Formats: sequence, C-alpha cells, structure tokens
Amino acid sequence: MRKHPIIGGSICAVVLLIMGSSNTVLASEGKPDLIVESINIVPAGDSGRQFQAIAEIKNIGNADAIGSVDLYYAFHRLILLMTVFSDSCSDSIHLAPNESTIVTLTGMQNLPYFGFFIFFCQVNTNRWIEESNYKNNRLDKVCMAILGQWFIRS
Repeated sequence: MRKHPIIGGSICAVVLLIMGSSNTVLASEGKPDLIVESINIVPAGDSGRQFQAIAEIKNIGNADAIGSVDLYYAFHRLILLMTVFSDSCSDSIHLAPNESTIVTLTGMQNLPYFGFFIFFCQVNTNRWIEESNYKNNRLDKVCMAILGQWFIRS
C-alpha cells in the first residue's frame, strides 16, 4: 500500500519536469532580439558643440522585429556618474533576422569641453517589441572631451 504514493509522486514529478523544460524552450523561439551594434558621435551645426548620435540597431533574433522602437542615449560623467544630459527618439522598424538599420538622433544640447564620460545607447527601452532577451539592449562607450574635441574608445 505504501508503494502507490511513491510511484504516483514520482510520475507527477517526471511529468512536471518534462512540462517545465519544454515550456522554457518554447518561450524563446520565434522572437526578435534587438541590440545596439555600434554608436558614434558626430559634430553637427555651426557651433561645433551640437552633435548627432548615430546608432546601428541589429536584430540577432530568429524572427522579424516589426513595430515602433525607441532609442535612448545619455552622457554620464565618469566620476560620480552624474547625468550630463539624455534624450530619446522612436521610429518604426521592420528588421528581419541579422538585418540592421542606422538611427540618427540630433542633440540640441551643447557638449561639454572637458571631461571623461560614459556615452550609452539603449534600444527598445519601453519594450514595445517583444524580444527573447532584453538584457543585451544597451551599449556603453567611454568618451573623453578635450577642448571640445570628443574621443570615443572603440
């Protein structure tokens, strides 16, 4: 009589294990995965201190990324990590797997003349497009400004 509860519990555990493992695999199938492949800063405007932030967005997932996507960028001082400024934009995209696109954002703020900064770009911050991995949506670069000239570590 005592063997039946053990057998029933064992069968139940095996069924739950199989169901749990198959659901995990199915959850990541057929979804896009957006990353920021590269970022750059290009001077824009007459002042020489306004800029364009250029980001290359790539879909490394196994399904098309279709919809509205947002791009957020910010400059933080390397010491104290204070935000100097930040901005965002949104655009409609249709990226097949392994396709990429360029998104350009013109900054109206004047860039600082001196200092060390962390410049980062993050795509799909509002999660408007469902992805298989949201943890790889950000790219950080260390920058240095000397007399208004910006240098980005590659």
